[in-house]
Amino acid sequence: MNAIPIDPKCYGELMPDFQVLFTVLHVIFGLLASTGNFVVILAIYRTPSLRTVSNYFLVSVAFADFFVGFVVHPMLAVRCYENYWYSELPFAKAADILVLQSFTATSFGLCAISLDRYFAITSAIRYNELITIRVCIIGTVIIWTISIFYPFIRFVTTDPFELPMIWLLVCIVSVGIPFSIIAYCYFHIFKAARNQNIKIAAQNQVRKDATNVAKQYKAARTVAIVIGVVLLFWFPGVVITLIQVMADDCMKTKIMKVWFWGILCAMINSSVNPWLYAARMKNIRKAMKKIVMPNRRSSLATISHSFSVKEQKTT
Repeated sequence: MNAIPIDPKCYGELMPDFQVLFTVLHVIFGLLASTGNFVVILAIYRTPSLRTVSNYFLVSVAFADFFVGFVVHPMLAVRCYENYWYSELPFAKAADILVLQSFTATSFGLCAISLDRYFAITSAIRYNELITIRVCIIGTVIIWTISIFYPFIRFVTTDPFELPMIWLLVCIVSVGIPFSIIAYCYFHIFKAARNQNIKIAAQNQVRKDATNVAKQYKAARTVAIVIGVVLLFWFPGVVITLIQVMADDCMKTKIMKVWFWGILCAMINSSVNPWLYAARMKNIRKAMKKIVMPNRRSSLATISHSFSVKEQKTT
C-alpha cells in the first residue's frame, strides 16, 4: 500500500468486519443468482411452448444474471476479502470490466424486451412480421457484442481521480440511453392498452380480443415491474457515482468504502429477477416447478393410487 500515491487519510479500504460481511454476502447471492437463473434458462429450453421470441430476449437477460452469479459475484467476493479497494490494481480492473459487462448486457437486454412488448401492443397485427427469430438473434448478438467490447472503456484512464468520470459515462450509456428508450416504450404501451380497452368496451367485441389485450398488457406490466426493481437496486450505485464526480480528490477514493455497498445492491438484483419471473409468469413458474420438484406429481399420484387400492381391498 505504500506505493499507492494517495494520502493514507484518503484510503477507501474496508474494515475487517465488513470484509468478511461483503465476502459472505457475495457468495450467498452468487449462489442464488446462478442457481435461479440457470433454472429459468433450463425451464424455457425444456418447454416447447415457452420457446417464443419474447422469451428468447428474456433468456438473454437471465444469462446475463447467471453470469453475474457465476463469475461477477465470486470476483467481487475475492476483491472484498483481499480488500482490493484501490481501483488501479489489476484484479480490481478485471472486476470492474465484468461489472460493466453485466450492467450493459442487462440494461440493453431489458431494452430489447421493452421494444418487443411495445410492438406486441402498439402493432399487434404486424407483430409477427416485425419481431421474428432472425430479428431476435441479430438483436441479441448486437447486445452481447456491445456488452463485451464497451467495458474496455475502463482502460481510458489510469488516474483513480479521473475514474468517476468514466463511471458517469457508463451510467449515461448503459443506464441513461436504454432506460430512456424503455420509458418511451412504456408510455406508449400503457397508452395503447388503455385505448384498446376503451374500444373493446365500446364496441362490445368478442371475449377473445379482450383476453388477448389483457394477456399482452399483463406481460408488459411484468416487464415493467422487473425494470422498476432493476432501477431500485442500481440507484445507490448511480448516486455514489454522482457524488464521486462532484467530490474532491480525497473523497473520490475514500468513498470506495460506500462503493462496496452500492455494487452489492446492484448485483443482488440478479438473484431477485428469477423470483419475479416465477411470481408474475404462470407458464414459467410451472416449468420451473417441474425442474425443481420433478418427482412431486408422480409421488402424489403414487400415494393417491395406493389409497385407492387400500379402499378397494377394504370394501
